[in-house]
Amino acid sequence: MEKKSKSESGSGALVADARIVAGRGLLTRGRTLVGTVISARAQKTVTVQWYMWQFLKKYDRYVKRKSTVKAHVPDQFNISVGDIVVVQECRPLSKTKKFLVLEMRGKDFSYLASQDQLQEAAAVRDAKARKIVEDEENLKSQVSSSKSVSKSSNLKHETVNSSEGDDS
Repeated sequence: MEKKSKSESGSGALVADARIVAGRGLLTRGRTLVGTVISARAQKTVTVQWYMWQFLKKYDRYVKRKSTVKAHVPDQFNISVGDIVVVQECRPLSKTKKFLVLEMRGKDFSYLASQDQLQEAAAVRDAKARKIVEDEENLKSQVSSSKSVSKSSNLKHETVNSSEGDDS
């Protein structure tokens, strides 16, 4: 596998040569997948997710399934969440890492938009939960203050009644 430059790849995407990646002499083999990066927290490792359609014979229908793999990122790539990448299987690099990023194709804006929507929904949910807690606290304080007011008014009535009883 030869190293492709931007002009040779045609799409302007960054491409890595699998045989010289990180000086490890990694030979790729097996499956080649195109997916979206969903996590890029670890050093030189990304989690890639892709969707596939699986046929269920019992129901005579297709079901959308997703799969995730961990992939090694060569030094020449600067990959972040939401990037579309091409990964290919290679020898095991760690307990969970058995794929290598070969190419970066761009951004998956639909994935980023869905993540933004999830964050907004979580913020709304948290705000509603805070409001419910505040309302409960206000209700408790109102109930306790009304109890103290009723107790003090009862005490006033008792003192007035007892003072009237002493005069007779």
